[in-house]
Amino acid sequence: MTDFPAYNPAQNQNPPLRPEAPAPFMANMQKTVKAKKAKTFNADAYRAAVWLVVAVLAIIVWFAAPQGGSAADWSSSISAAETNKIINDGSTEGAPQQQVVNGWFVADTIPVLSEQTAALHTSLNSGRIPSLMLLFVLGFCADVAGRSIAAARTGRTAEGRATQPRSFEAEAAVPPAPAV
Repeated sequence: MTDFPAYNPAQNQNPPLRPEAPAPFMANMQKTVKAKKAKTFNADAYRAAVWLVVAVLAIIVWFAAPQGGSAADWSSSISAAETNKIINDGSTEGAPQQQVVNGWFVADTIPVLSEQTAALHTSLNSGRIPSLMLLFVLGFCADVAGRSIAAARTGRTAEGRATQPRSFEAEAAVPPAPAV
């Protein structure tokens, strides 16, 4: 051990320096310090990415599922049947003739009603709703997994406290948990 001259603060001197480590050793230490970067997991960015992917996939599922049809597809057929009924109603003179005109109107509208029912059946059985539900459940599971990973990396438990022991001062500053 090397003896250093005594330090005298009255002479406004800097304290003696310790001997430096060998240069190759220090260079090697700096390389290892630079090589080790802190791995961070940004839970908020992860969650935002998960829900963005879920939203994009939900839009794709919504438009990829088959559709049954729209009211514009049937409005012309219904209008033609109503026009025929109005014209035929003008030429009726009694209840039997009105029953015949009403029968023709029903005969004209039944194909349109069957198309509407088939379209409703197609849209309900398209798999759109179950696919969206599955997509959102998988997104929720990925979100929970991301929260769990973040909690494990930060050392937090469900109560929000650190799992590592803390100093006595830090423990004294935390109020006790309420009794349940």
